[in-house]
Amino acid sequence: MYFKRFRMSSNLYKSYDDEPLFPDADDFTGSTGGGSWDYVPPEESALPADAPLYGGNSLRGIVAGTPARILQLYDKILHEDWTITRNRAFYYQAKMMADYEDHADIVPFHAYYPTYRDMTVEQLRSYFSIRLMLRQGKTPAVPLSYLFVYIYELLMKIGCKDTEEALQLLQEVSDNYGSSEPAINRYLPLWIRDFVVYNNLTEHVARYFAAEQEVDSKALVLANRDTVADELLFQTVVSLSNYSIKTGALYKKRPDVVEAVVPRVVRAVAPLYEARTHHRFETLCMGLKKKVSHPMFASAVFYDPQPVRQQEVVVSFRRKFVCRGGLWSTSAFSPLFSHRGGPIGSILRETDRRLRLALKLRQKLLRSPIEREVEATIQQTVGEWMQDEAKKRRPRVTVDLSKLDRIRDDAEVVRDALLTDEERTDGSPQPAAPSPQPTAPPPSAGQEPQPGGAVFSPEEADFLRLLLRGGDWPEFLRSHHIPLGVMVDGINSKAMEWIGDVVMEDSDEGPVVIEDYKEDIANEIKT
Repeated sequence: MYFKRFRMSSNLYKSYDDEPLFPDADDFTGSTGGGSWDYVPPEESALPADAPLYGGNSLRGIVAGTPARILQLYDKILHEDWTITRNRAFYYQAKMMADYEDHADIVPFHAYYPTYRDMTVEQLRSYFSIRLMLRQGKTPAVPLSYLFVYIYELLMKIGCKDTEEALQLLQEVSDNYGSSEPAINRYLPLWIRDFVVYNNLTEHVARYFAAEQEVDSKALVLANRDTVADELLFQTVVSLSNYSIKTGALYKKRPDVVEAVVPRVVRAVAPLYEARTHHRFETLCMGLKKKVSHPMFASAVFYDPQPVRQQEVVVSFRRKFVCRGGLWSTSAFSPLFSHRGGPIGSILRETDRRLRLALKLRQKLLRSPIEREVEATIQQTVGEWMQDEAKKRRPRVTVDLSKLDRIRDDAEVVRDALLTDEERTDGSPQPAAPSPQPTAPPPSAGQEPQPGGAVFSPEEADFLRLLLRGGDWPEFLRSHHIPLGVMVDGINSKAMEWIGDVVMEDSDEGPVVIEDYKEDIANEIKT
């Protein structure tokens, strides 16, 4: 068999037809059709003592006293069929050495994707000594490559009585070495999760997929936002938001207000986002679901003589792992926004800003870009909440039987104030006349009239001064013929127009000014 060799000279090709393709053409065992001639079987002669082994190692480590099992392993490595893959070869070598134990000194070892064939005799003996200690529950400080070989064995359940024991040992390696070995902490937790799925260990799904289940439970809360408790909805949206409302000045001062208003706002604006984007609100916040391939035990040396062909493992109501024909896939969620939580951060920030304005908080927030319809809805929701709170705090008319005598006295005072002198001397009953607005008597000699301020009348201002100073306000009301209820209602009515809230409430000891508004009242009446 000959081939033409071309040589280029002066831009011309010259050919030579007399050079054989195979010098020993008579000994060539390829097919007569010319196919498969790219492979020549290796010679069967024994290798010299210093011949290189896979990975650049050599046989010079074999010395007198080398254990017979190590020599058997070396022989298996040297005579492994070239068609067998690296992972498969390691699996059967590990099966053969599953029960082997050694007690040798530990020597250094480093390799990427390490297996037995990357080791010298000394390193093999070191590894099996290390493996024995690990199986005994010890945690020796050893080179990282040895640990990865041990992990690969456990992933293939080598040296374990069952799958549960393999999982337990994998977790022990993660617990003992994960914090000190970043490479193990990067790969092993992922492989353990794959181990749970691949072996269909459904009873361990909750432990190893807790993060995914927590995320999916938040999606469920958002999907059922109209029926879940306010507290749960608030904590969920806060955990997803890129705006930290809990660290703001408003939350530190009035956390009860923030926790009450935020759920209302979320329920009000979520339908607006859904109508505009044609996506469910939970999808906007958590990402769009899609199916992606998932190679099992990626970057690990792994082989299964009976691989899984068909399987389905449910992780949560939103995601699962599926194997069809040996190919694995899983559910993933692609974010629709560039930041975590989608629109939630903008919603919470605008809610914080509007509440600060409504409550007259000194620390204001600048207006940020947000859809006009959403902004208007948030403003309306905050306003409705303020009105609802004002109604709750208005004093309710109740009849306290223990105070009936005082009520009768107040009624008599009002009646006497409406009677003329002739009616007071005539004992016949007179029809009731409309109650005029109480007016203040002229100041006594040497007493200057007190101004009422821009909000309250002079009588109301005098009454509030007595109340704040602990004065005799009951005598003041009797002398001015003003019932307590009329005075309190008048003050609260004006306060609603002034600051949007009532400022007085009833207590066991009588009327009191609400603590949050004492300073405002004092400044208004200049006391």
